[in-house]
Amino acid sequence: MIVMKFGGTSMGTGARMRQQVAPLIHQAIEKGLKPVVVVSAMTGVTNQLLALAERAQNQQENGPTQEWLDALIEHHRAAVGEAFDECALQSQTVEEIENEIHKLLPVLQAIHTLEEFSSRSQDMVLALGEKLGALLLSRILESQGVRSENVNLETVVPASIS
Repeated sequence: MIVMKFGGTSMGTGARMRQQVAPLIHQAIEKGLKPVVVVSAMTGVTNQLLALAERAQNQQENGPTQEWLDALIEHHRAAVGEAFDECALQSQTVEEIENEIHKLLPVLQAIHTLEEFSSRSQDMVLALGEKLGALLLSRILESQGVRSENVNLETVVPASIS
C-alpha cells in the first residue's frame, strides 16, 4: 500500500486531475502498489466556501438561497466537462457533485440564523471542497477503467475525535 496526497495545482482543474494525477495513480497500480489517495479541494474552492460562510454569517436580511451555490456548482460542472469525454459517467458525476453542494445550504442557513461561523461549522463547510475533489478524481479513475472507491472519512473517523 502507498498513500498518495495531491493538492495545489495538480488538483486545480478536472483536466489536471485527468492529465497529471490519474497517470501517477496508474503508475502506482502498475508497480503492484495499492494506492490510498488523499486530495485537497480544487483551486479556488476553499476560498469560495469561506466566502459563502462569511456572507451567511454577515448577511443582515435575506438568508442563504440556492442561488448562492450557483458559482460553486458551475465551477465543478466545468471541471467535470474538462475531465471526461461525453459519457454517462459525466452526467452521473455532475449529479453527485450537485447533490453534495446542495447539502451545504442548510449549513449556511444555520450560520446565518446563529450569526456565528464556529470552528465546527467551518470544518463542515471546508470539508466539502475535499469531498468534491475526491469524488471527481474517483470518477475520473473509473472512467479510465480503474476500480476506485470514494470513501468519505466522516463515515470512517468518529466525530468525537475532532
